[in-house]
Amino acid sequence: MIGVIGFFIILIIYSIDPGAYRITEHPINDLLYYSFITLSTIGYGDISPLSLPAKNMAVIIGLVGQFYNAFIMAVIIGKFLQVENS
Repeated sequence: MIGVIGFFIILIIYSIDPGAYRITEHPINDLLYYSFITLSTIGYGDISPLSLPAKNMAVIIGLVGQFYNAFIMAVIIGKFLQVENS
């Protein structure tokens, strides 16, 4: 869900400024892909932000991805420790 929300925000930025991202062929598919790649902090570099709002959004999506991963790991480890202590 976070990736889809990021996609819609990126799509709004792209709608306002089509030169905000370096993409080649299919903007909708590429921007959806870009949202999830940035969220997972893989960042292949084939699509890159060019404008300041696009760069800021990439930072925000990357940070949300990091916090989400940390939260999931904390929940998993917490559940594991609960079972181990019982």
